[in-house]
Amino acid sequence: MTRLRRTVVLAVAGTLAAGALTTSILTVAAHAGSATVPGAHCQVASATRPTCFLGESVPMPLSASVSVTAQPANNATVSWTISCARDGNSTSKSGTAAARTPFQAKLALPRTNGALCSVSANVTVSGQASMSAGFSYTLGQPVMIDIPQGANYSGQPIYALRCLSDPGNNPALRTPAAIEGCDVLYSQAWTSSRGELVHGRYCLTDKGNGGARSKVILYTCTHAADQTWTYRTPRPNAPEGEYVLKAHGGRLCLEDPKASVKNGTQLIVDTCNNNTGQRWYTN
Repeated sequence: MTRLRRTVVLAVAGTLAAGALTTSILTVAAHAGSATVPGAHCQVASATRPTCFLGESVPMPLSASVSVTAQPANNATVSWTISCARDGNSTSKSGTAAARTPFQAKLALPRTNGALCSVSANVTVSGQASMSAGFSYTLGQPVMIDIPQGANYSGQPIYALRCLSDPGNNPALRTPAAIEGCDVLYSQAWTSSRGELVHGRYCLTDKGNGGARSKVILYTCTHAADQTWTYRTPRPNAPEGEYVLKAHGGRLCLEDPKASVKNGTQLIVDTCNNNTGQRWYTN
């Protein structure tokens, strides 16, 4: 199995003529973050009722919007559809927004666990104008761990890749944080804010501030030390490192106990020692 590496790839078409197509693929690799990132965009020279089409595939969008500007300012309409797929089944949501430029249309996301989403929008400006339009997103991202398997025969994977997950995709108070096989799913979407790892609206927390061998759960975000994490690499530019808990003197790390590859294994915090079960991918 090929081990995944930390990469951020953004392919975006450039300036296009009126009515032309803009498509791209936005892919973000394994780390937890919450920055707003740009997506597909288009620019149309002065024309009567300038129009453009935006479309791309986006993994784990937590929010999405289309921004429109025109010169001179004018009325504009954005018609959009988002479809998110899993196992060949997709859930879609569509809508239309209209306002005077410049404006930003916020796009409603469909309710689904599948987080590989196809996003498209038609943008039209009324009257004579030049126009610029583009997508922007906030993204959830996976937190991953590779467990060596020590295989020595053909066909057996050398590593087992697992992701930090809310297995039921039901972020709620005291939900166990566990490992699951990695897929593009909202149950594996995390963001980082002020040292907190957030899923839904809950934070990754040392249960009851229990210390070594304590289980890890989702809990109300309070910025407390038992849910504040620092990512530490053993050396500069190392591909993997430890999530160190601020509580208990910074001596505890997020751990997959016994480097288990069993789906549903609940994570713990334990004394930091850079063992296999404490080596996570992030940026």
